[in-house]
Amino acid sequence: MNTVTGIIVDRQIHKYKIVRKTDMKTFNMNLGSGRTWKLGIDPASHFTGLALIDSETRYVVLLDCARDKCLMPDDFYQELFLLIKRLVKNQKIERVVNEKPFVKNGYSRASEVLLKPVSYTHLRAHETRG
Repeated sequence: MNTVTGIIVDRQIHKYKIVRKTDMKTFNMNLGSGRTWKLGIDPASHFTGLALIDSETRYVVLLDCARDKCLMPDDFYQELFLLIKRLVKNQKIERVVNEKPFVKNGYSRASEVLLKPVSYTHLRAHETRG
């Protein structure tokens, strides 16, 4: 089972909520309406980090998406895509940043990343693919 854990922070009132380990297939969260968000995606071999920050930097959502090592990576990335799709549905996304780790000496280095911007339109275009 691929899982999600994380934290949601309201910086204005200094409160936070822990996201307990949840099945990625069923996880959903209401981001409210009328806000503009930035989405960061940080993929690694067994975890992918998602960061959502509203344009006023009041709300910060940090999620760790863990891949079940018994499942195929393609299954994880399909579930991850559907999770992102649920999170951004009906939201205004200002910017999407995908941090791609590069391989050095045969190992992926998450701390040494190359930034590659990905447009929201590009992300949404994947919805039409089978």
